[in-house]
Amino acid sequence: MLEVEVGELAPHELWPAVQMLSRAFRDNPLPVAVFGQNPERRRKALERYFSTWVPTLGWIPLCARRNGWVTGLVGIAPPGRCRLGPWRFTRLALAVARGGGPRSVPRALTIASLWEKWDPAQGHWHLGPVGVEPSLQGMGIGSQMLERFCYYMDSLRALAYLETDKPENVRFYERFGFRVIGEEEALGITHWFMAREPSSR
Repeated sequence: MLEVEVGELAPHELWPAVQMLSRAFRDNPLPVAVFGQNPERRRKALERYFSTWVPTLGWIPLCARRNGWVTGLVGIAPPGRCRLGPWRFTRLALAVARGGGPRSVPRALTIASLWEKWDPAQGHWHLGPVGVEPSLQGMGIGSQMLERFCYYMDSLRALAYLETDKPENVRFYERFGFRVIGEEEALGITHWFMAREPSSR
């Protein structure tokens, strides 16, 4: 395991974190479906998306640092914050259009509608985005961030919830007590919806 420092993201670390997330998510099924086949175009589109999305989550993200560099990030939205609302919806639609072109907007809206449909009515903390620098994935950085997040959820006795588009992520989150509560296909991609009840440990 590669040891990292896990703590709150500082304001001056936002842009390095956004750049890291754009590299981490670039080749995931969902960005390919929304932004197309060109990897560099996807990376730039994701930079625009995450630079708009992360600051609106309503909670300071957790980040992992290695030698002062941001190597991972866990986005956190508190209860009632994961619904878009008109203002956030407009900002994100513009970010998607500027990053991926107008044709990417209806694809992104298809996903947003699906995710809102599955979002639990019960109060919950929404996890995501969760990303690790691609060259450092598989070295335990994500696990160290998730351990901190789950410890916090347990201390609050809070329900946590997430979406993912990769089966290996399902297995990863299951290790931390998340369970699949739904599964649905959109844009040719399977989306898994997962929830975690607080542990009594």
